[in-house]
Amino acid sequence: MMSGMGRVFTYKSSSQSINANPKLAQRKLFADDRKMHFMFQNDLATNGNDGELMFQNTRWSIGSEWRLGYHDMHGYETETHIGRYLGKMQWLMPFVRFDWRYRKMGIDEQRKNLFGQTNTKDNRAVLSVGVNYTLPMLVRFRLKFLRMVFFVYN
Repeated sequence: MMSGMGRVFTYKSSSQSINANPKLAQRKLFADDRKMHFMFQNDLATNGNDGELMFQNTRWSIGSEWRLGYHDMHGYETETHIGRYLGKMQWLMPFVRFDWRYRKMGIDEQRKNLFGQTNTKDNRAVLSVGVNYTLPMLVRFRLKFLRMVFFVYN
């Protein structure tokens, strides 16, 4: 109930004298409805650690995911996002997201594509701004308006 699952039911035949101050009771109910809840999960494996943590309530979503290898070859990756749901039904959420990735492979060659651009999949940082929209069956549609890639050199 504290994170958005509480509901209030009224009946036509119910007495109005149940609560002496209904506005105060409604304010207290809405305050409980907006409390943050915390979620954490972690997976330890022989080649690394995968995990996720999230603070969320009915309006805000703050979360982070990670994949941490025990060695540079296995790589390190983290993704952090902050978003706020809009509207009564909360299908639309603008967000800011930061993604950092590093992996050191055995071969230190820089690969280039057809246009001469250097591939940064093993060492980069990306800042994104966009919107998530929740479709039927809880499918998320993501549209990014701004994406800034920061190249990290050794």
